[in-house]
Amino acid sequence: MSRYIWDEEGKYWTIDENSRWIPAKEALPPMPVGSADYFLDGEDIPADEYIVMIKDAKIPTALHWTGSAWMDLNTDEDFSYEVVAWMPMPMPYKVDHEDI
Repeated sequence: MSRYIWDEEGKYWTIDENSRWIPAKEALPPMPVGSADYFLDGEDIPADEYIVMIKDAKIPTALHWTGSAWMDLNTDEDFSYEVVAWMPMPMPYKVDHEDI
């Protein structure tokens, strides 16, 4: 299955489920559609989750893209991270009932 995105300059990207890392210098994710919400100063801001590499990190993690910043919505801290590369989240695992 493929996903399609456009960067801020209108460049078209095709990303399949075995996607490569996308350097943040090359492209950022599209504006979020709101799979999660980030609350800032009483305002509800949509955010979408991605797998990311934070500058100087040793392992990837998941953060939310608000359209202007990378945030960890699992904390109460208002802190933006410096992300050097990102990729879409994989499709959710589906249990095959024959495996149970």
